[in-house]
Amino acid sequence: MGTLRTYASGLIAAVVFAVAFAVPAHSLPLTVSDRVQGFATCAGRLSALMEYQWMFDGAGSERTRELRAELEDLLVAVLPEARTRGISPAQVLDWRIRAKVAQAALLQQARFATDSRRMRLAARQARYNQTECEGLLLS
Repeated sequence: MGTLRTYASGLIAAVVFAVAFAVPAHSLPLTVSDRVQGFATCAGRLSALMEYQWMFDGAGSERTRELRAELEDLLVAVLPEARTRGISPAQVLDWRIRAKVAQAALLQQARFATDSRRMRLAARQARYNQTECEGLLLS
């Protein structure tokens, strides 16, 4: 009986390990332009999330603020090279603002839409966007 338990425990551990590493990891975009756009977009999304959390989840806003600060640091680090590639600060700000507005709209729909299907879809997309941005930092 002990051998069977040991075998089963080992098999379960192997399956858990395989599943955990079968999920594709987020990785940093390869080109400077993609990195700048990704960091700017995610900084905007997290700004919207942080403002939303100020109203509905005060404690969560602190963590989001820290994540946004990390993304802003990454964005500042790649800006000099981006400028040499023709990406203007105005373009970076445009990406950031558009992402913030889009994420804020999703969060508002997820909370206040009158159609339950629309609420679910907006909440799912908002969570996906947030996870994608957190993945940039945790990869």
